[in-house]
Amino acid sequence: MLDLFRGRLAMIRSGLPLGLMAFRTYRNGFAVMRALVGGRQIEAVRRDGSKVTFHSDREIIFDMLSQRNRLYGKDFAVEFEGTTAIIDKRFRLVDAVRNGGIYPIFIRDCYRDLTVEGKIVIDIGANIADSCIYFVLRGAQKVVGFEPFPHNYDIAIRNVKGNGLADRINLVMAGCSGKGGRITVDAGTSNTMSQAENLQVGATVPIYDLAHIVSEYGGDVLKIDCEGCEYDAIMAASNTTLQNFQQIIIEFHHGYSGLKRKLEDANFHVSHDITGYWASRKMLTGHILATRQGPRQQIETITQ
Repeated sequence: MLDLFRGRLAMIRSGLPLGLMAFRTYRNGFAVMRALVGGRQIEAVRRDGSKVTFHSDREIIFDMLSQRNRLYGKDFAVEFEGTTAIIDKRFRLVDAVRNGGIYPIFIRDCYRDLTVEGKIVIDIGANIADSCIYFVLRGAQKVVGFEPFPHNYDIAIRNVKGNGLADRINLVMAGCSGKGGRITVDAGTSNTMSQAENLQVGATVPIYDLAHIVSEYGGDVLKIDCEGCEYDAIMAASNTTLQNFQQIIIEFHHGYSGLKRKLEDANFHVSHDITGYWASRKMLTGHILATRQGPRQQIETITQ
């Protein structure tokens, strides 16, 4: 119960700067702010008098970003040209207003606790490569990004090649789970909230487990934001596989307790924060940050 209260409180706190943005962007800013917190449908009236109906908080955020000329985070400035975001006047991210995580990644700096300089970063849920580019800007030696949805992957390729980062970022059109295989996904999906569910019709892409990813690509730091795949991927991984990483950050969507116990058992120091609770979806969201304690250990996982 306490976690649910913290989730609601975190949503209110994180929503305050967005609420101020809503007042500046819309004539009915107070109603938009309530819809933003509660996830309700709202007809917003922009300052120029035009009207638009939103069905989710993400639609509101994307529209507000598209109406702004520039946003500032602690270390990055973000400008907008239509649906393209420009980071520090240098790096252009196509489709970043309608998709991706520009606000949490570059403005709120949600990966600030990761030490990536000179490291190989494995990015599960690369989306449009916004997080991949963030890690490069933070000094990562190399980023290997996994994205199962073809539309997002195509945009990611454009963003990586368009910014001359193909030598630093390797993109793989694949998902991650507790065991390898193949999955059929919606080829046209283009948002960050999509889960890789097996469909009857669509694009068939490979699924890798963490053991395969470590064996094939290595990695010092692991980031997972895959709208639910985090549970199968982490819980099925051996302690030896997890110990390959110095740090692991996971965005969780349905609670953290099992993930926390698993990582602590693998000799990680684990902390977490809670970012939201959506009662209608029964979703408790937040981040887990796990830091390996001491040098890598060969821990055998015993199965019965």
